[in-house]
Amino acid sequence: MKQFFILPLLLLLLITGCGANGKKKSSELLFISNKKYFNAFPDSLKRQRIVEKNLGRQLKINEIEVKSFENIDKDLENFFKGKNEAENRYVLFVEPFLFPAITNSSALANFNLQIITYGIGGSPSSSLVGLFHIYVSSERIFEEVKSLVQNDFKKTKKMPVILFDEYDGISKGFNHWWENNAKEQGTAKLLLYKQNTVSRDMESSVAEIPGRTVFLFAGVNNRAVNTVNREKFKNERVVEFFTRYGMNNECVSHYVDIKYNKILNEGLKSKELKEFISVGDKNVVNFEVKTDILKKTKSGKVKIVRRK
Repeated sequence: MKQFFILPLLLLLLITGCGANGKKKSSELLFISNKKYFNAFPDSLKRQRIVEKNLGRQLKINEIEVKSFENIDKDLENFFKGKNEAENRYVLFVEPFLFPAITNSSALANFNLQIITYGIGGSPSSSLVGLFHIYVSSERIFEEVKSLVQNDFKKTKKMPVILFDEYDGISKGFNHWWENNAKEQGTAKLLLYKQNTVSRDMESSVAEIPGRTVFLFAGVNNRAVNTVNREKFKNERVVEFFTRYGMNNECVSHYVDIKYNKILNEGLKSKELKEFISVGDKNVVNFEVKTDILKKTKSGKVKIVRRK
């Protein structure tokens, strides 16, 4: 009978003993704060709030105020040096343009740090710190673009034209993908434009088949798009992909954007992320979102601020 009580007691002592000898590291959820950047890009602040809503209950929240992003790796290193590294590990959420400088920093690799970020197109294969990357593949995006173009062709009965920028990575990638996956279907004509010809290319495309839809990858040619004669396009369908450069002179009728908030939410709710955080994974985990991720909206007068 004594053995019956002794066995559970030994088990309890073993459990409590392990807890006392090996302290469980507490985790902090970190955000980078820069007021000037958030004033220019309020959507970035909204995405931080999405992360906070999904992960804030299980992690202590902290913010790192930086004056600029030029030396972000050094700013983070100084922050971590002031913390008790032995008792903490950190989960840092960053915007896509920041994570390469952080994940490639040998100095930050010395800290118990994990990064959560998101993006479109490529999926990173290496990192010096733990990285959870929520992304949509280029192929997924291109398939949805093709679907939008094909639906337009069925609706208007007129072959649309897709203008793509020779310097923009995603539009060049789309052109290559289209040549190999959709060209033979004959539902659209693709036309390469240069910065000094976009206005003329748009005008000639509409003149060639009046009433057709012009799909536009504005890319880096925002100034060129703004030179388009608004009066010639105010009754035409011009659909701009992934940027809103044509809004400055209202020459674009619709915009196609990526549902970044949806992408982020899907990754944040995944079991893969929970496991990544719980075990302190230091590897690269690429979480691919495969649901529909494009939305088309009518043009409106919205102030657009672009980061240089």
